[in-house]
Amino acid sequence: MNDALRKRPAALAALLLLAALPGCSLLYKQEPAATYQLSLPRSTYAAPSAQARPQGPVLVIHTPVSSRVLDSDRVIIAQPDGRLAAWAGLRWADNAPVLLRDRLAEAFIHDARQAVRVDSSSFGSERNLVGTLQAFQFEQRSDASVVAIRLDLRLDDHGQPGKGASRRFEVERTATSKREADVIAAFSAASDALAEQVIGWVAQQPVTSIASPAGAAGVPRTAPAELVPR
Repeated sequence: MNDALRKRPAALAALLLLAALPGCSLLYKQEPAATYQLSLPRSTYAAPSAQARPQGPVLVIHTPVSSRVLDSDRVIIAQPDGRLAAWAGLRWADNAPVLLRDRLAEAFIHDARQAVRVDSSSFGSERNLVGTLQAFQFEQRSDASVVAIRLDLRLDDHGQPGKGASRRFEVERTATSKREADVIAAFSAASDALAEQVIGWVAQQPVTSIASPAGAAGVPRTAPAELVPR
């Protein structure tokens, strides 16, 4: 009995040494995660006319702030009881707020009425679209499985934060099944619908005029350059 007890530490040490050797692991190796982007159905966007020129100041689309759970590359599942979980083996190509920011920028570029760029450390003469991402998740409900996006946006003109128009956007799209491809397609459809609503809302907001040397005494302002998001 004593010999058996004395042999146990030696056996354990041998197992640990074996596990540490290259190519000899006793631990379960997780399968690589499938990585998805928001698919872009080009047919939903009208091709910009060759004569179309963006009007007004540049629109800077800032990355929405969000909770720690949403600010990640995990696909979030919301349970009916309020629990949040990450879809195992499934990831986004970037963090959710960045994905949505880039989808909005892509939609504005195809709309062609507004020159846009993404993120800026300074609030200058541009219009700034800032916001908070409240939900970007797959919700399993009793009657359906849906993708839900909730985004609070504020449009600030000419470096005057807190004085612009604001609105909450809520979009839902039903997934045709719980398969990965169908859920990702629902995310893409919801993002497209959200972008369409945001474009229409921004177009309805009047540009706030402010006094400045560049715009005084009939001196025209320099036309903003049309920039493509990074």
